[in-house]
Amino acid sequence: MQSEPAIVAFVNSMYDAFKRGDTYALAEFVSKDLTTMIGTDPEEYWIDHDSAYSVMRDQINATGGVIFMAGTIMASREEDIGWFADQPLLIVGDHEVECRHTGVVRREHGMWRLVQDHPSIGVPNSDVFGDLPL
Repeated sequence: MQSEPAIVAFVNSMYDAFKRGDTYALAEFVSKDLTTMIGTDPEEYWIDHDSAYSVMRDQINATGGVIFMAGTIMASREEDIGWFADQPLLIVGDHEVECRHTGVVRREHGMWRLVQDHPSIGVPNSDVFGDLPL
């Protein structure tokens, strides 16, 4: 499968804004029509632009920056809607963890913007369900 270059570029640009701590640029990456942004913590679930942006800004300011080291970004699109999946290395302070990152983007006035975003940290089924055969 070939990856859609425009959406791969969007994801890399978003990662660069996180790395720079550029909260103003991050605001532009999120659609005003954001449907959901789900973070890695069970309490991180937002359904509107202002709430999601506020949390991103506060987290970057509190931590000094969040780094997503891109893996192999897979991206596709159909007209003005696209989607992506990546397995970046997430670095916050002295902590590094492999994560998964998926999202849906929409082209608005010539610019791709997030309408759904979900970075997650994988937890083994056995840590959650014990000995159940999953």
